[in-house]
Amino acid sequence: MKKIKNFLIFWRGFPVLFMCMLVVIRHSLYITFLAKKKRLTRAVVNQRLNKGARQILALIGANHSIRFMPGFKMDSKTPYIFMANHASLFDLPLLYANMSGTIRFLVKKSLFDMPFFGDAITQTEFLPIDMRNPDSMQALFNQIKEKLKSGVRIFIFPEGGRTRTEEMLSFKPGGFRLARETGAHIIPVGITGTREAMPAKTFLLKRGVPLSLCVGHPIDTAPFQKIESQKSLMEKVEKEIRALMQCCKEINQKHNTQNG
Repeated sequence: MKKIKNFLIFWRGFPVLFMCMLVVIRHSLYITFLAKKKRLTRAVVNQRLNKGARQILALIGANHSIRFMPGFKMDSKTPYIFMANHASLFDLPLLYANMSGTIRFLVKKSLFDMPFFGDAITQTEFLPIDMRNPDSMQALFNQIKEKLKSGVRIFIFPEGGRTRTEEMLSFKPGGFRLARETGAHIIPVGITGTREAMPAKTFLLKRGVPLSLCVGHPIDTAPFQKIESQKSLMEKVEKEIRALMQCCKEINQKHNTQNG
């Protein structure tokens, strides 16, 4: 019975997911066109990412919100690396629909070979990561350092993939090493609701789920410069993300109560 139920849920959500795919393709083609005409700028890319993300969230009927911790602020001269929990394909649309500025992700290298989408993410300064090739990591680190210097803020999912449960996966050390080596401040982010909207490794879409982002205060990595202190940095960031996730859950519960 469970398999039949999941099958019916999938086919009910398939038209919506197909429309989401069309949104991605349309914006990808437009970005590629502008790049060929040499009219593509970071500001235009940021606008397209925000617009496409909002269109996708509208298609799935998501009520989405963002909350910054009281007193939150960023310095334009400081490099920043955002780190968040990762549970769903809708994490990225949620982020781009609510966060401003030039933010770019590390993307699986294989996605750069996809028709339409691959050309677009190349032009928009997303960075390819190949976990199967450890020798490529230093070159990637150098690329990221240059992006940070040029004003790009990097977003990393330290789990390295999407969790299938409510619990986060163990954090990978690469992003923390990068933050220490570049002197970047880490901004922890908690995400809730996206797993309920569509769990990892499935296409079981649930419409109308409230999605929330909670953004914490930047963590200065200067006190963690020694490799021996990296574990402490990882534990601090994980603790902050968990607290922010709880903050998001409370926001969603309040939304459900108000609309119950």
